[in-house]
Amino acid sequence: MSYIYDYMERLLPTSWRRKRIRRPMMIWSPPEYSPSSDVLTIKSVDLCIEENGKSHHTKRYELMTRDGQYGAPAALVVRRGQAFRLRLTCDRPFDRSRDAMSLIFTVDQDERPTHGHGSLVGVALQQFRHMIEDPLEWGAAIDFVSGD
Repeated sequence: MSYIYDYMERLLPTSWRRKRIRRPMMIWSPPEYSPSSDVLTIKSVDLCIEENGKSHHTKRYELMTRDGQYGAPAALVVRRGQAFRLRLTCDRPFDRSRDAMSLIFTVDQDERPTHGHGSLVGVALQQFRHMIEDPLEWGAAIDFVSGD
């Protein structure tokens, strides 16, 4: 494409030609990432299947009652627009004053989830429930923090 543009540019009068400015090429590489003990790491996620199943009236769904015996573990089924709980276990206690966390939700079995189609949602974890701005939008807040 550039070749055609360069050829066409030569046909124009000199005063109409674009001025080429030569700039040095800058190569940037991201800084090396080295995990430290200060970074909060999630060790496990409990989907609270039983608790969420009761509050969402989905506890008897086949997806929720799987036991993993035949290859498929239980999966969380929740209703749109209703709050649900997750229990996150971290490698160290969560410190509200210095830690931040975001959650990314995707629709299961979607090959290429996207934000535009609503199959990919990123949510910043708020420190308290009252900090969630719009109840009609996705939101996440900390209910409680235990020391272990």
